[in-house]
Amino acid sequence: MSRYAIIGALIAFILIVAFLDEKRLSKRAKIIVISILFAGLIGGFIYEQNNSTKYSKRENLINKFNQNIDIICGDVIVNKSEFEFANTTSTFIGKKSSQKYQNLVISLKDCKVDE
Repeated sequence: MSRYAIIGALIAFILIVAFLDEKRLSKRAKIIVISILFAGLIGGFIYEQNNSTKYSKRENLINKFNQNIDIICGDVIVNKSEFEFANTTSTFIGKKSSQKYQNLVISLKDCKVDE
């Protein structure tokens, strides 16, 4: 919701700058200010899309793990019976009861779902 308010404010500011008279702001200065604001708007949009994609992938992996579906992390198959998920660090930690993966820590960003 707040991103829409920021986008709206940037667009409103661009329009205000565009409609200022020549005495207050020269045509060249208007072009420079509008270009900078427009570049910021585009940069913010690209950042938000990238962040949204990462968040969606993260949520998908966590949901699959919670559904007891195997997740591939490098050469290790992570499942709920041998690993726990630490939400604060976004890592899978081998359970103490697991002989093979005891205390092994694997980052979520290194994982994918085999579909």
